[in-house]
Amino acid sequence: MKRIRKGAEADLYLASFGELYFPWNQEKILIKKRIPKGYRNPELDQKIRARRTVHEARLLHEAKTAVNTPVLYEINTKDCIIVMEYIEGIRAKEGLTEDIALEIGKSIARLHQNGIVHGDITTSNIIIKDHDVYFIDFGLGEFSTEVEPQAVDLHLLKQTLKSTHHQAWKKLWKKIREGYNERENAGEIISRIKDIEKRGRYITR
Repeated sequence: MKRIRKGAEADLYLASFGELYFPWNQEKILIKKRIPKGYRNPELDQKIRARRTVHEARLLHEAKTAVNTPVLYEINTKDCIIVMEYIEGIRAKEGLTEDIALEIGKSIARLHQNGIVHGDITTSNIIIKDHDVYFIDFGLGEFSTEVEPQAVDLHLLKQTLKSTHHQAWKKLWKKIREGYNERENAGEIISRIKDIEKRGRYITR
């Protein structure tokens, strides 16, 4: 088992089925383990990490009815671990095209239509595999049909495009909006993004 990323809230490990389940199966899996926080009471820390682990797993499972997500294999609340499919592909950060942007917009629309807010939609949390779009890392997600959090989801993605695809971000964002507009109530969500941007400019003055 190899650690591939160390985060503030959790570490990610790459392993195989053979290491955990079936010795003959070398298919890759991803293990997400939430890190204990030394500044918290140990009992409280365990409850918080276990609750967040279950919440993320539920989001991941429910999101699969609307978009492509990793297959969920196991939840361990004692060790605060989620075992899931490892999606072998490239991050949208490296492989984003206008066609993929259109599909991302459609996918986010379906996600939101089903009352799921990702919470951290960046081009690093979208994987492209065989021209299909997969969403990963629902650690900051929530269940909500409210306009504001769904608009914040899209606003974050727009800001990400500006910083990681600054030369082509306008064309890519246009395609994402085009895909998103297929859902009901899309205009209200898109309009709220403008309000969020205005508030941000006011705060930074």
